[in-house]
Amino acid sequence: MINKENITFVISSNRNDIYTTSSVPCLSEIIIPRSSPLGRARNEGIEEATNPWIILCDDDIRFTDTFLNLLCELADKKRIIGLEGYYPSPFVIGRLMMFSKQAWLDIGEFDIRSHGDETEWCMRAVKKGYNIVRLSRSCVYHYPHTKIKPKSEFGNLFYLLRKHPSFPFYILRLITTKMKESSYNEEYK
Repeated sequence: MINKENITFVISSNRNDIYTTSSVPCLSEIIIPRSSPLGRARNEGIEEATNPWIILCDDDIRFTDTFLNLLCELADKKRIIGLEGYYPSPFVIGRLMMFSKQAWLDIGEFDIRSHGDETEWCMRAVKKGYNIVRLSRSCVYHYPHTKIKPKSEFGNLFYLLRKHPSFPFYILRLITTKMKESSYNEEYK
């Protein structure tokens, strides 16, 4: 299991009120990069981190010590652990993700974008042989606020398709495998 003093929390923010810091254990390093766009801030925070484990999170969440212990138990150098992406994405969202700093060095930096950078990074992680472990978004409390929407959701989709043309086939293969597995469950044996 990972010790909490070996974790750096990277909390990108341009706000005055950063709720997430109240959940971070006192033994853990906290870095709050304030650059823009978000992808740049994430990279700067991870680059500055002095610990081998990174927890990337938004500035507007709260989590329990029990949840943090679960993350530490699940941690593995070939895993990206985080909160599940929005359906049908098989990836995790930047609201909270855990990985080793070595994984970031191996996969490469996040793209310098305001939205979609974590999805694209997870796509590269899968191509490099990393496993994505998805946890329910309900595992953390997300403080309500007005969401800043991207200019276009289609812009993110086109960005992902341009960088990863095989992405639709990957999703289709995942869905097909899931359907196949569910049709062979215990109920029908």
